[in-house]
Amino acid sequence: MTSNYTFMRRGTKTEPYLYVGDSLEMCPRDESFSIANDATVKDMEGADVSYVADLLKVPGFYKAVTDIIDGDKPTTEEFLENLAAVAAALEHVVAQVIDYINEKCITEL
Repeated sequence: MTSNYTFMRRGTKTEPYLYVGDSLEMCPRDESFSIANDATVKDMEGADVSYVADLLKVPGFYKAVTDIIDGDKPTTEEFLENLAAVAAALEHVVAQVIDYINEKCITEL
């Protein structure tokens, strides 16, 4: 299977660089691409969602990512650990966002 790549860079070098591959496993082609582009996060749809949000001028969105590139654990184990971590993080952050935007007009945001 060949991978198709989309790459999304936003912000500074300290922020995660996201790319899209069509494989959960880190195949040699994915590894070469991620190293060449300083990517830190691989996600099957995240970069595409970010690209479309940018085109449509969506000011922001939350996307949880479970595949951190430099993980040293087996894929399944890493995925399950990261899934639990991102679910907890999303629960906390989304609650904060809802509290912040509640009863505000778009112009106030």
